[in-house]
Amino acid sequence: MAETANFDDLCDRARRHLRAREFREAIALFQEACEQDDQQVELYEGLATAHFLLGDCEAAIAHFRRVTELAPRRASAYINQGAVYNRMGNYEKAVEVLRRGLQLDQRSAEGYYNLGIAYRRSQQLPMAVTAYREAVRLNPRFAEAFQNLGNVYFDMANYPQALVHFKKALDIRPQFEAARNGLAATEAAIQSAKQAENPFGRLVADAPPPREVASLASCRLNPEERELDRQAVYSILIEIGANAGRLLELLRDHLEPGIREMDRTLMQETTNPRAAAASREKLGQFISRYDRESRRLAGTVRELRDHETRMLEKSEQVPAL
Repeated sequence: MAETANFDDLCDRARRHLRAREFREAIALFQEACEQDDQQVELYEGLATAHFLLGDCEAAIAHFRRVTELAPRRASAYINQGAVYNRMGNYEKAVEVLRRGLQLDQRSAEGYYNLGIAYRRSQQLPMAVTAYREAVRLNPRFAEAFQNLGNVYFDMANYPQALVHFKKALDIRPQFEAARNGLAATEAAIQSAKQAENPFGRLVADAPPPREVASLASCRLNPEERELDRQAVYSILIEIGANAGRLLELLRDHLEPGIREMDRTLMQETTNPRAAAASREKLGQFISRYDRESRRLAGTVRELRDHETRMLEKSEQVPAL
């Protein structure tokens, strides 16, 4: 019984040091406890966490692997490994272990968040969008996921969507500096884009001719990649449909009636200056809304093109069997 009490005391003291961010002391006590019982998953999780926070990623990976040996279906161990691999810059390995963790726990917002990081850092931006969207679906208060989703949309030059997601992050956490900086950068980019467009906006931005390449249906992708591709395309198409619907509604219910009202006002024999000014102001508001919706649709169309290009480039990098 004395040995058991000593073991429990070691574990308690190690956890207290870990909470106090006294990582070296925690590691020494966790290791001493492991010498008494090397089958306790929580001890290796504590060791992995302490080493990671000290910056020793290799040791953290080794201890998380020990956790998966003792508890092969412990999803958090794979997800935590993914976070460590992201820190190491090994994004391919991060994707591998994160997928394994998400197979075990499909409701892990942190898992999808870390998967989004890995995809963004490896320049697979549409896949990152899909991962981050799943993270915020599972945790609607996940400010970091909204902020990172804003970053991805900014990278894709989809500034309207970047704006939306930076604002959502700030709604959740008003003092979120990274989201505030992202919002400022996006607003500056939108202002710059406006200066290059005519006052009525454009439905689809100018783009280079499409590449003469094989269709996505013939891509050499593994089943998991093909499923993620399907989810990404489905999400983008839903968004395109919503954008187009808003644009058509605006044209039918607001812009065309506004133009007709302006015409009637100006054609009157005695034009009322106040009525004419009110009509111009109303029409200007509708034109501004039309401009925003047009650029939002253009950004989503570009997102679909970028996704197809990324997937085709990925497939071309895989040697044929």
